[in-house]
Amino acid sequence: MRYEDLLEGGVAELSRLFDFLDVPVSTAEAQEIYEAHHFHRLKSGDYRRDTFKNPGVVRASGTPDRKEPPGFFRKGKSGTWREELTRADVAEFLWVAGELLQSLAYLGDEAGLPTRPPGRLRFRRLLRSSRAALVRGGKRVLGGS
Repeated sequence: MRYEDLLEGGVAELSRLFDFLDVPVSTAEAQEIYEAHHFHRLKSGDYRRDTFKNPGVVRASGTPDRKEPPGFFRKGKSGTWREELTRADVAEFLWVAGELLQSLAYLGDEAGLPTRPPGRLRFRRLLRSSRAALVRGGKRVLGGS
């Protein structure tokens, strides 16, 4: 299921998800669930926090005793990453996930995926390898113990 499909298809997409999971839910129940957890309700905090379960985590955000951090709910629209990420962020993301995004039809085949790691990633790799080279036998060669 894609976020865009849920935004566009609403209750029908949610019902399809329950069918896929083999969870018996009537159309009326799917409608109630969809409306109770619609983005505008989540962002405003107008939802029942006890409906969120997070097994194994004592204090998950979105639970009655712990609210989400500021900015957790952004805009509730698809594609806002194009406005919010820097060019460097997009380059890194496409390097890591570009082929997957193309296979899921988030990007066209003409998207022009990077053929080598973006500059920041190359710099980080160089920095890590330089730090490793400075450590020999458990001791730093330069600058201390």
